[in-house]
Amino acid sequence: MSLNGPAFSSTRILVWAQLACAPDLDLARDEVARLRKLGLNVSFEVSVETDRPWSDLAEVLQSFDPDIFHYIGHGHRGRLIALDYDSDTGRSEREITPAELTHAFRKRSARLRGVVLNGCDTAHWAPHFIPDDGWVVGATRNVGDDPGTLFADMFYTYIEAGASAKDAFEDAVEYVAQADNGIRPPIVRWVMDPEPTVFLRQVFDRQSFRLPVRAEGSLYDLASALDGAHDALSTRTLATRTQIEDQSVVYCREPLDRELVRVLKKRLTLIRADLRLLIREFPDVVRFIDGWMSVQPDEWPYLLFLADRIDASRSALLSVVNATLPPDQHFPPIRLSSSE
Repeated sequence: MSLNGPAFSSTRILVWAQLACAPDLDLARDEVARLRKLGLNVSFEVSVETDRPWSDLAEVLQSFDPDIFHYIGHGHRGRLIALDYDSDTGRSEREITPAELTHAFRKRSARLRGVVLNGCDTAHWAPHFIPDDGWVVGATRNVGDDPGTLFADMFYTYIEAGASAKDAFEDAVEYVAQADNGIRPPIVRWVMDPEPTVFLRQVFDRQSFRLPVRAEGSLYDLASALDGAHDALSTRTLATRTQIEDQSVVYCREPLDRELVRVLKKRLTLIRADLRLLIREFPDVVRFIDGWMSVQPDEWPYLLFLADRIDASRSALLSVVNATLPPDQHFPPIRLSSSE
């Protein structure tokens, strides 16, 4: 079987289940059981490591030499929550950094082609650790226990039936969406050379094009995201803001539609102008975490007016993007801050 790489007699899957760090994931054990069952198929070899310290991963990767690494557990802002050795307590929970993920998965292994990080908020730094000629699957935001487990179940069901990793991913996401009233789960697949429509969706599939201004954690992060989207459209590349050894960018080799890029960049410029106006008029809202609480009652209507302008202009931009995407991949409009 081939997973976008050399064909081997069987597909090896290493399951790294951090159940002790995720006692609230009620379906995690079902996901482990499903993957163990997959190992009964002669076309697959499945090794399950439960609550193994992260420091052991390099040795396990080298000895088992998997085609796919599958993580089950929690994530936080692109980091994984996992157990590791501690000189005082023996084992303790900690966050696995983007640099550590890169070190683990960019070893130029002869077999490793796929990385599945089945947890919330795990895909932020994926461009750094995409295996050679391979792919990374993860979530851009929080993903519920039910859709996450269902995605994994269907992804491997399609793989077992002989689908490519790309088709299995798309079919599994579509299956989860149909089971959840048409809501597409925030699960993405990163490759080094995505198709233009996939690339375009990944440019805007981030929190800064989801939340109203009033719910944004940092307006400086929003400004940075707008700049990043503009740069991505100009260069056809996606790069993260974290500097890591062997840093990678995702490059879309096929050209993007020039008129579409022109329209999107113009709309980004308008959004940035509206954001600069809000920052100038209400600097404390940007400077302090509780800045919204310090706004005087008579200033609220103007603040919400400016925030709504940014929300509406981002929704207008997403409607342009949606016109290029399949209906099941459309972005929802952003709620107005005044409705919060």
